[in-house]
Amino acid sequence: MKTHDSYKAGRPPKGNSKRSFKLTVSFNEDELLMMRHKARKTGMTPAAYCRRAAVRKQIAEALSEEDRKLLHSLWNIGNNLNQLVHNLHAFGRTAQERELRQMSREFSQVLAYFREVRDGR
Repeated sequence: MKTHDSYKAGRPPKGNSKRSFKLTVSFNEDELLMMRHKARKTGMTPAAYCRRAAVRKQIAEALSEEDRKLLHSLWNIGNNLNQLVHNLHAFGRTAQERELRQMSREFSQVLAYFREVRDGR
């Protein structure tokens, strides 16, 4: 049987997860009201809500210069494909139009993949 001296009442210590750094964040009145409302809806304190949003929320990185150039080139290719399809349709060349439509669909898939990879960083 344990003696009274060896028993410590209360919650066990947290360990190494003590928060020892502070960060000041400024809000305008509308932002503060919105954040407090969202925190209240989740049952969290405003500080806990901001902490969770900051740590768990995914924010996409800005595009690198190389990615911007690639995306610009892809847009130009897509625009050219659309113009070709339009011109072929206007002149009644349906065989080439079908091939270009297929290329346009494949291009759209490449562009979608690029966006997916970019957003998944």
